[in-house]
Amino acid sequence: MNKTDNKNLSDKEFEALLETAIANVGKERDDQIIAGMSAMSEDDFKAMLDNIQTKNVAPKPKKTVRLKLRFADTIRLLAACIIAGLVIVGIEYLRVPNTAADAQASLFSTYYKIDESMMTTYRNTDRVRLNAMGGKTTAVILEESSRMIGQRSKYQLREGIRRLEQLRANPLCRRDLLPEIRWYLALGYLKDKQLDKARRELETIVTKDKGPHREAAQRLLDSL
Repeated sequence: MNKTDNKNLSDKEFEALLETAIANVGKERDDQIIAGMSAMSEDDFKAMLDNIQTKNVAPKPKKTVRLKLRFADTIRLLAACIIAGLVIVGIEYLRVPNTAADAQASLFSTYYKIDESMMTTYRNTDRVRLNAMGGKTTAVILEESSRMIGQRSKYQLREGIRRLEQLRANPLCRRDLLPEIRWYLALGYLKDKQLDKARRELETIVTKDKGPHREAAQRLLDSL
């Protein structure tokens, strides 16, 4: 319907007529729906309601559980990747040598050697016992302490250093064995990473001592 169908109608009359026509169309549509529902059986009506409810309900819990499982799997995968990365980094770190520590260990193993025949000579010619150090002779304490320095135990290493320091400070210590004491003290300091003390002992050996370790002390000093 349009206004050209009746040119004698005013605007208000046309609008009223249009509203009446729309209302009649809506009423006819509602009457058709009601008539259709009336013709439905009770089972069909319930089925229609169930279909409407199914379309409007929230997503099924299974989908939510599936999403949760996927999220958990993602977290586990991410954690595994992180752990694997840390392991790889740790392995690579262990492969990289600690230059300073390796150099010190190499120097110590190169120069640390006990002359068994010399130690035997020292023991056989030493008769003075040091009461302040368990009644042992200078030669025995020197041999025991130098062997302790060569042990892998950190406690043994530092105990050997301590005993050599005490031995050197003892007034009854044999003066002719001071070069040996200084030499093993220097090696002990080197192994214990006390490089300043090791250098001082080596410098003393090079400048003052005329024993068998002088040349080795100079080479070791040059390597530090």
